[in-house]
Amino acid sequence: MSVSLNAAQREAVEYDAGPLAVLAGPGTGKTRVIVHRVAHMIEKRGVAPERICALTFTNKAAEEMRDRLSTLVGGPAADGVHAGTFHSFGLRLLGRFADLAGLPPRPQIMDSAQQRRLIRSLVVEHRLFAHALGGGLESIVRDALRAISDMRNAGLEPPEAQDRLDQLLGDAKIEPGPRAELGRFADHVRLFALFDRACMKRGLITIDELITRPTRLLNEHTLVRDICRHDYAHVVVDEFQDLNAGQIRLLIALCGPGRPDLCVVGDDDQAIYAFRGADEYAFLRFQDAWPDAHRVLLTENWRSGAAVIDCANAIIGASPVRFAPDKVVAPPREQANLPSCVEMVCCDDDPQSEEAIAAMVLLDRQACPERAWKDYAVLARTNTEVERIAGALELEGIPVLVLRSPNAAEDEGVQDLLAWISLVLEPEQTWAARRLLSRPPFGVDPLRLGRCERAWQAEASRLGAGQHMPPIIQWMCDRYAEEPSLAPHVQRVSHLAQTFAASASSESADRTVQRIIIEGGLVHADLPGGRIRARRVESLVAALRFVRERLDRLEQPRDLAAFWRYYNDLDDSEKGFTSLLDASVSGPESQGLGDEGGVRVLTAHASKGLEFDTVFLPRCYPPHGYPRTMKQDAPVTPEAVVRDRAAPPLIEEERRVFYVACTRAMRRLVMLGKMPKKPGPTNLVFLLIGAGLCVQQKGDDILARAAEEGLGRFARRGEVSELDRLPSASRREVLARARQRVRLEASLALDAADRADASTEEVLRVAQRLSDAARMLACVASLEADQTPSPEILAGNVGFAEQIRAELKGLAKVAGGNLFCAPRPPLHLSFTTINAYLRCPRCYYVTHVLQLPEPVLAPVRVGAVVHMALERFYTRWRDAEADGKPTPGLDALLTFGREAFADAHHVDEPLDAGEQMQVLAQLQTVFEHMHDAGAEPLELERKIEFDYVHNAVKHRMVAKIDRIDRGPAGLRIIDYKTGSASKRLLEPKPDDLQLGLYAIALEHLYGAEGLTGTAEYWLTAEGQVGILRLSEIDRLAVHEQIATAINGILGGHFERDPRGCNGACAILDAVSRAE
Repeated sequence: MSVSLNAAQREAVEYDAGPLAVLAGPGTGKTRVIVHRVAHMIEKRGVAPERICALTFTNKAAEEMRDRLSTLVGGPAADGVHAGTFHSFGLRLLGRFADLAGLPPRPQIMDSAQQRRLIRSLVVEHRLFAHALGGGLESIVRDALRAISDMRNAGLEPPEAQDRLDQLLGDAKIEPGPRAELGRFADHVRLFALFDRACMKRGLITIDELITRPTRLLNEHTLVRDICRHDYAHVVVDEFQDLNAGQIRLLIALCGPGRPDLCVVGDDDQAIYAFRGADEYAFLRFQDAWPDAHRVLLTENWRSGAAVIDCANAIIGASPVRFAPDKVVAPPREQANLPSCVEMVCCDDDPQSEEAIAAMVLLDRQACPERAWKDYAVLARTNTEVERIAGALELEGIPVLVLRSPNAAEDEGVQDLLAWISLVLEPEQTWAARRLLSRPPFGVDPLRLGRCERAWQAEASRLGAGQHMPPIIQWMCDRYAEEPSLAPHVQRVSHLAQTFAASASSESADRTVQRIIIEGGLVHADLPGGRIRARRVESLVAALRFVRERLDRLEQPRDLAAFWRYYNDLDDSEKGFTSLLDASVSGPESQGLGDEGGVRVLTAHASKGLEFDTVFLPRCYPPHGYPRTMKQDAPVTPEAVVRDRAAPPLIEEERRVFYVACTRAMRRLVMLGKMPKKPGPTNLVFLLIGAGLCVQQKGDDILARAAEEGLGRFARRGEVSELDRLPSASRREVLARARQRVRLEASLALDAADRADASTEEVLRVAQRLSDAARMLACVASLEADQTPSPEILAGNVGFAEQIRAELKGLAKVAGGNLFCAPRPPLHLSFTTINAYLRCPRCYYVTHVLQLPEPVLAPVRVGAVVHMALERFYTRWRDAEADGKPTPGLDALLTFGREAFADAHHVDEPLDAGEQMQVLAQLQTVFEHMHDAGAEPLELERKIEFDYVHNAVKHRMVAKIDRIDRGPAGLRIIDYKTGSASKRLLEPKPDDLQLGLYAIALEHLYGAEGLTGTAEYWLTAEGQVGILRLSEIDRLAVHEQIATAINGILGGHFERDPRGCNGACAILDAVSRAE
């Protein structure tokens, strides 16, 4: 383990006398301390890794912790540590103690649609909120969702919430206004209790209950509390300031009073998530729970220069609500004299600020060509600002990498998918037809479509009573049947809509969505640049994965219409086609930045944990920037119900956001905005100017200097045409579509001339159309070459240019690269992943890189249930033999089968009698034809993890073995196969990948080579066994297969199986055809 720690860091790492709070200022090595503390526990204190619980705020932080830890203590020890988010920890506890929690073994986490539907029914059934019905039921449901979440985040259970409300209403000191507000809130508290009981009855939980239910378990059950305090005796918490009150309550219940080995690390000066429920008083609550806790301050900032640090200290030092007001960050002695600067650029407006940022980047790159684009970052306050600033930088030819939470729903292809669904299910909605016809591969003029839509609406408005207007697509088919520029496209859309409608009426939602993606050509193989297509594919696969994973939440018959109702019931925050749990425990930073070139543009909140050489902060003035001081919406939940301390003024959180943004800078910090006219509590920059902590400049002077140096468009200021203002990185897709439309127009013109009866006048018109098309193509070529089209080319094409500009909105900002993005090492390998790659590399890419699950078919579920039942049976068998008790028989096995079958279904999911009969038949076959009464099971459903080294790179291999027995001839590996028999399974060859990999795993498990025994496939449907002796396994051949897969995956080789494949890779058919 590395020992290069300063005195404070070492104290935090080695302290072992009880609770410890580490207050880590920015750049002081917070993560380093956490990782070294865990490593010190393992290597110096002799703590077993599996008794260490490291709780983080995001999934990415947990992954980073495991990666760093593995370099210090090795992969196996690092994997033994329980590192994860609070939500994943809570889910683990609920799964472990499901019976005591009153939950099924696999509780379903409710999404907002399920919650909304349940709350809607409870409000109506119990006639709640009579005083608010005038505002509509949906408004009541929206507020109720927020109120329940507020109470959960505060760690309140329904009885406690009711007690608090009763106490407040009984307080004679409460003024009439607040008292009336509390009275109106009474129905929310009652609904909270009804909702909690209904969820318990259905075996459902919300995301918030992954915190409150485990807390309840620990508080109510001494057995659970004792087990957990033993198993998780050593706890480390990262980003403690971001916890909400409910998470802090869980921590208190887990660790208990006294002197637990608990270390919390964070910085209250960087608490910026109050809007998401974080408790600004987290460290005070820690102090309340453990008054004698030790405190360590980390104040040596190894990231930023002295000027940046002085600026940051001045900002946060003015706050009156700091937990440790004596904490002052400083550079280490050896870095105190390194060059750094803080600048304030005064600009007239936001557009000038954006231009000034671009100019300063170009000027700095000119002075220091070795500085990489990724060394610059712009930290805005909102995603809207991020997009606008990124466009302004691209306008100057500066490469940009926008960092924001991945949202597949914003992809143009996914928007097309949603449009197709709407067109099929809601044909009266005109927006869907308009969008699809204007998009590739149709490319109909949007202005023309607008005129058609207005004509349809005008005709519909003149209909009398009892008359019905046909859907717009059908109407257009009839109305424009003779127009060659429109009819083919409308007819094609109409035909596809009918095809998809037929699928929607007879197939499950996921199959219809997959059909739309493939047959609708949504991948758009005509897009330039592999990376744009790769992102399109990723987004479409994410959408299909979302539909497939949510099938069991849909109303019967789980078709497209059921999905559309469900989707429209979701909160907007859950419509991004991401995993429910991932979306709840991952911050924007979870996406990662990687090493891609480009100036980083992101929000201040997304910048937590990141650092850059140069940081630009636009809009350093109220009310929309640093700080944001707009009036907040009135809270649904009265503060007194969920808080025991008054919330600090909003400006204090805004001050901390500004502090976090400033401390991302290493060498140079540049603030931009209007010059404040006078000091005030919201003019945060004024303090810095008054203290002489920043150098002032004018935006005009910077732009003039860039023009003098001949940089970018600044050298041609005043000479730039409107078309030249198109962002270069985002216009590639637009230009490709423009070319397609022009060529289509040229093709239609030639078709018009290709007639024996064409008159001279018609031929001349065709020639004019071809001439226009040629000029439009030249216009597109000029734009692509970053040149201003000549007046001759622009003549008559102004509308064409304006249309291109209109289509630029919302396009992706990055292009280029390969369609298939190779994963970075180390890989997580298993028989499933290796075999999938060897069978069809492209299917592997879809299912394991893009993570599209296979449809859940009856054979798959039968197999899972048979495995579960056999595991329970042989666990009981092993325990009975160990205790000298009678071993279970066939009746017990069949009982386990019925129970496992029920557990594999959700409470409201109907059971398929045919599937259950199949399960029981296979279990009976196993008992009567394969079960050995003398069997000695050693391991059941054993997961073996080990490092697999290939080309000097350590990958992580996982082998999941159904059963390992000990017998007179040695070990017996058993793998259950519940499908049909085959020669490969009945007569396994020496190079059998699965059995060979299991044999290698056993050697790692038992630390010995040359193990004796057999590896067997048990075909549970047939009662037959395929046997291969361990001594016969050709390990070299197995290693060669593994090497082939690793080399192919890391090399980005994801070709389709040349023998043909109808698997998951079918979704990429559009791309394959283009290739």
